[in-house]
Amino acid sequence: MGKSPDPRCGKVEFSIWLKLSHWRQMLEDADTIKLDENNTIMSLRDKLIALGRSGNDDGGFPILKKDLNEDGYRMVGYIGASELGHALSKSLFL
Repeated sequence: MGKSPDPRCGKVEFSIWLKLSHWRQMLEDADTIKLDENNTIMSLRDKLIALGRSGNDDGGFPILKKDLNEDGYRMVGYIGASELGHALSKSLFL
């Protein structure tokens, strides 16, 4: 008869999936810049102001792209608040 699978493997796989799933949900609930949304100078400025008001002005924004293979988004980049503020300050439209 064949060797039975190690019962701990299922727990490990589930634990890893749960951690990734939890991380993904946190990422999608956080203030993010999603590439499939209409990101304007004004909307990015508003996100930056909201981040500062929340006391996280030294933070930043994960940049997310819709994941075509799964439901949800995939992180493809990150921009710090200071870098986004600098870029927006160079805009002629503010």
